[in-house]
Amino acid sequence: MDTEPYIQQVGQYIQQQRQQGVSVMAIRNQLRRNGWNEALVNEAFRRLSGPSPYQLPQQPAVVLPSQQHLSGRSNGFLAALKSKAIIILVALVVCGAAALIASLTLSKKNAGQQAGTGQNNSSAADSTSGPSKNDQEADAKRLAAGISEYINEHSSTIPTTADQGKSAKEVKLCELTCSKPVTVTLKHYKASGVLIQGYQSGLRVSDPESIYIVTGASCSDNRKEITLPPGDNVSNKIAIAYSYEKDKKTVYECLAMS
Repeated sequence: MDTEPYIQQVGQYIQQQRQQGVSVMAIRNQLRRNGWNEALVNEAFRRLSGPSPYQLPQQPAVVLPSQQHLSGRSNGFLAALKSKAIIILVALVVCGAAALIASLTLSKKNAGQQAGTGQNNSSAADSTSGPSKNDQEADAKRLAAGISEYINEHSSTIPTTADQGKSAKEVKLCELTCSKPVTVTLKHYKASGVLIQGYQSGLRVSDPESIYIVTGASCSDNRKEITLPPGDNVSNKIAIAYSYEKDKKTVYECLAMS
């Protein structure tokens, strides 16, 4: 390593300190504390024994840095840069790991919620036979209420026609010559799927989009079959029959009006 630049710098420092009245011992101690090589310092003092060999700067000199600082400046810069790069890399790894953990946690939570929702839906389907069945049952009760209203308003006359109203799911219960129909709005069925007919043995509704209003009929005890009511006066008996799909099988339902 070329030591001449360092000898020059130390010499300038010594010369400046001497001009300010600082003792040789104090200067040497200060240079030692700053880590300057003893041989280099001796050479600088030796050169000062003759005429002033050092050209002092025009501006007052700053505090002399350590030899290690000067000689290792470039290495120190690279080391600092490397340290910063390592810190950034570690930060990215930590952030990435945290994001991955959060993502996995969220995915697991969502999967659990979906699984729970699926189980709840499955349980609901098993216990209530699904929302379609509920809508169909509700429509059967709406039709039963509309028929009762019509009978009350038309001297116990049972409606014989079910025509479409202003919308596809609006049904007008009436007779061929009636002037005051009763309108029923359905949720699942369309008016075209509502049929009024008389009792027939073995009658079943196999189409889930159709619902039958069966006159002169009743329902079996398990509410699955359309039956002939007991007794002689059966003309005023009405059964409403429909079906729905459950576990890829057709389930038949019957609602009897008393």
